[in-house]
Amino acid sequence: MDEAVKRKMTRRCFLKQGIVGVGAVTVGGAVAFPQHWPSRVFALPDLPRATMAVMQNPALCAGCRRCEIACSTMREGASQPSRARIFIDRRYQETLWTNGQFAGETCRQCEDAPCLRACPAGAIKVDEKTKARYVDLKACDGLGNCQRACPFGMVNFLEDERKARKCDLCGGDPACVKQCPTTALRFVKWDPRFDDLD
Repeated sequence: MDEAVKRKMTRRCFLKQGIVGVGAVTVGGAVAFPQHWPSRVFALPDLPRATMAVMQNPALCAGCRRCEIACSTMREGASQPSRARIFIDRRYQETLWTNGQFAGETCRQCEDAPCLRACPAGAIKVDEKTKARYVDLKACDGLGNCQRACPFGMVNFLEDERKARKCDLCGGDPACVKQCPTTALRFVKWDPRFDDLD
């Protein structure tokens, strides 16, 4: 009888300690690994709208990817499309053998800028001239909240540097637009419809 009571007490204590342990690990994980938790949206005053944006017409795109090369060369100093701030169809091979229309993905310069609001370091700022949202690399702390917050997946997070990149419209003279041989990319006046997920 006494042995049974000991076993029950031991089991009860074990369960209590287990629950406390799981709670501690959960809280500890939140403190130690904030990048794995959902992005927090920070309340900010109304942002000025971007004046312009880069948009793409899939019907005109030849899939040459010169825009990605122009972007990475201009912004990163290297012809390396993986470091570009514009993406031409991330399903490139699939598109090549299906409808042949390459969907260019460009930053919409969202009015509410979820990427900017998700950054706890305040590293995403608004350019005075173009009102484009851009990443201040010196302030970027590499958490990646901005990447997770972008509904269009247009923040390029470079793992080797632990820094985020996004289109800043090249100060009002986008290199990608100038290098597009089919005029599929256009530098146009910003429109609220650009925020639509469709």
